[in-house]
Amino acid sequence: MESLLTERYAVLDLGSNSFHLKLSTIIDNQIQDYLKHKDFTSLISSIDAKGSVEKKSVVKFMQSIKKISNLIKENNPEHFRAVATNSFRIIKDHKFLSSIENNLGFPIDIVSAYEEAELIFKGVINTTEIVTDDFYIIDIGGSSTEIITIENRSIKNIASYQTGSSQMHNLFFKSSDKFTSFNKSSAWVQNIILNSNIIAPCQTKKINNKYEDVCLFQKNIPAYGASGTIKAIFRGLKALGLSRKEANKDDLSYLTDVLINKNTKYTKEVCLLEDSLGKDRVSILIAGLPIVISILSCLNINTLYRSNGAIREGVLYDLHQQYKLSLKV
Repeated sequence: MESLLTERYAVLDLGSNSFHLKLSTIIDNQIQDYLKHKDFTSLISSIDAKGSVEKKSVVKFMQSIKKISNLIKENNPEHFRAVATNSFRIIKDHKFLSSIENNLGFPIDIVSAYEEAELIFKGVINTTEIVTDDFYIIDIGGSSTEIITIENRSIKNIASYQTGSSQMHNLFFKSSDKFTSFNKSSAWVQNIILNSNIIAPCQTKKINNKYEDVCLFQKNIPAYGASGTIKAIFRGLKALGLSRKEANKDDLSYLTDVLINKNTKYTKEVCLLEDSLGKDRVSILIAGLPIVISILSCLNINTLYRSNGAIREGVLYDLHQQYKLSLKV
């Protein structure tokens, strides 16, 4: 038992928006962090359509990786894994990938969408009190979004979409007209989601004298949000004096209104958001909201609950489980 208590675990999550390092111990199945480091890199914004990384940004990424490498070596955890997700899956520049790994000094696992979902599920189920056996997990990254359907506390279906907060920002939110950008991006996301096999086909109904497509939902189960984008939404709501544990459509609409009109009637509220989240995160938060709101609309869900873990926690629990199994051999 003493050996289990003193083991140190570390995970490096190389995401589309940022690089996260987390060092922890796990005692009585509870993660206790002793070091966290984050670099906001916006990697996805530096990858072109051919999967190449723009040269002017490479130095920034290498500096971040070297800094992280030094932190890992200084702390020398017994168990470590580096995982890379969607942005790394679309990079075709093998020289860049090799340089990242060489500067880190450790192997990097570029996980598939399915393995990413499994790790997210482990992170959610081990950190969050969920009373139902069936639920959704919604994970929104910088360049992809996963909707994971859980039935009987096992993964039933994974829907992965090539859309994330940074990508949405680059596609729609460069314009100063944030209201139009929000509406266009919402329509774009809903169109993508409707192709998912977890959503029943849409029916056309007459609403307010107009014919509109209505998304049908298969059954009423709760949804839990994971990932940096959703964490930022909950932190933003808390900064505005709202709940940090759950968010309904009215809460999300209010946050959207604040961000759309941040330079006019909500300057005080924007200062609160920037103090809590930082200007970089606030600048792309508006691009994540159309994804969240569109998913809730298509799933006919009014409330999104906050998960306490996601992929990083999933990796830590995975490492812990592997270590416990090794002691039995």
